[in-house]
Amino acid sequence: MIGLVLPLLIIFLVFYTWLSVKVVRSAVKHSKEAGGNHVLAGWVAGIIMYSLVLWDFIPTHAMHNYYCVTQSGFTLNKSLDQWKLENPGVSETLTPITKGNRKKTGNLTQIQLNQRFIWEYESIMHPLKINEINNRIVDIQTGEILARYVNFDTSVGNPVVRSDSIRDFKWWIKVDSCERYGKKDDRGKFSKFMTLIMYQYQKEYRK
Repeated sequence: MIGLVLPLLIIFLVFYTWLSVKVVRSAVKHSKEAGGNHVLAGWVAGIIMYSLVLWDFIPTHAMHNYYCVTQSGFTLNKSLDQWKLENPGVSETLTPITKGNRKKTGNLTQIQLNQRFIWEYESIMHPLKINEINNRIVDIQTGEILARYVNFDTSVGNPVVRSDSIRDFKWWIKVDSCERYGKKDDRGKFSKFMTLIMYQYQKEYRK
């Protein structure tokens, strides 16, 4: 199915580009013949043809940029050493849990790291299908969030692997993360802290 859809999509886009050029040229020609503003007519025709297919390109990228700049990133609320000071002797009793510890409820997935901490991540859909992935390290006993990593994508899948909707073929709005906005190290910071929490290494977490 994918092998058939991709070539058809490419053919459609090539045809649509050709058709758009023809429509713009025709609008300019008729406007000149009628003594109108041919520049304006060309722009109007071009915007209409563009919007029929690519209407979501600018708003999707603009919204993704907004969420990345204002809400994404890594936040450390409490270091491992701080937690140890508040919970003396507890870290020595913890052992990592690596199997059979995944629980999924709706859009929320929880993975137990040891007897005291879980890693949970939640998918939240925003307008224009901007997908928020909210990762948290949580103290099971107190409910306290020690660290958080928030990332955003445009929920466009890979049609070569799997396609759930026509949106997966819109490669022009595909953005997988906020890394383009200076967030390249945040995922690594969160992963490092999660490893420290899981295995309770005897050293201070550093950003």
